[in-house]
Amino acid sequence: MELNDIWREVRNTVEKYMDDFLPTEEEEPQILHRAIRYSIFNGGKRIRPLLVYLGYYLGKGDFEFQDERLVKTASAIEMIHTFTLIHDDLPAIDNDDTRRGKPSVHVKFGEDIAILAGDALFAYAFQLLTDLPVRVQKTIVESLLSRGVIGGQVLDLRKEINTLEDVLQVHRYKTGELMRASMASGYMLSGGTIVCVVEEIALSFGKIFQITDDMIDAKSGDVEKASIMRFLSEEETRRLIEEELQKSSLMIEKAFGDRGKYLIELFNLVASRNE
Repeated sequence: MELNDIWREVRNTVEKYMDDFLPTEEEEPQILHRAIRYSIFNGGKRIRPLLVYLGYYLGKGDFEFQDERLVKTASAIEMIHTFTLIHDDLPAIDNDDTRRGKPSVHVKFGEDIAILAGDALFAYAFQLLTDLPVRVQKTIVESLLSRGVIGGQVLDLRKEINTLEDVLQVHRYKTGELMRASMASGYMLSGGTIVCVVEEIALSFGKIFQITDDMIDAKSGDVEKASIMRFLSEEETRRLIEEELQKSSLMIEKAFGDRGKYLIELFNLVASRNE
């Protein structure tokens, strides 16, 4: 299979599962369910669900797309990710009026419904997680706490970001930790035993992903407080990405051989994107 075929299958599988699992727009309260569906089916790439399946492949060497544990894990993580985006866009946090080229949830439905839609998605995610092994639950929960997504958002909002190290800390918490949990969860479900190596690989992916995002944003004049482009030139940034790619590729090849080929391809794809 090609990576694009795998990605498409993951996306279709997870989106169908979430479509069946989440309440329809006709169920009361309708405005809440419309907001939930508007946010979750808003054109996301489903990178984190893909990482769940690629993590599983590292351990099993196969893609069991319909495995209920994998589908639930991938869907729960995507709902958690969407919850963070809804709340990040709120006026009290990042104050973004658009998301993926469309009005943000709070712009379309109001701040009150946006907050509650995010809360609901978070709760629905944990409804799915209760059916999964405790080890997987713990990994995902830890990715959200003070040294994870939520802590990273606080640092981005309130911390003085004066060094490159400060930026990379925010990147790790806000972006890298949920990606670490995604890949590690899939690998755990495969029965794999070198979870710490997978976590290190996933954090490297998160670093490459966010640095590339910062570089893309800077081209349109958007350089935020926690952007790496405040501290490095484009040439220096590209060099840092290349160094991270080489390091991660060596880790993948050494630990997993041919089973890591899709991950290496994904790493390079993400590093070379321009949107």
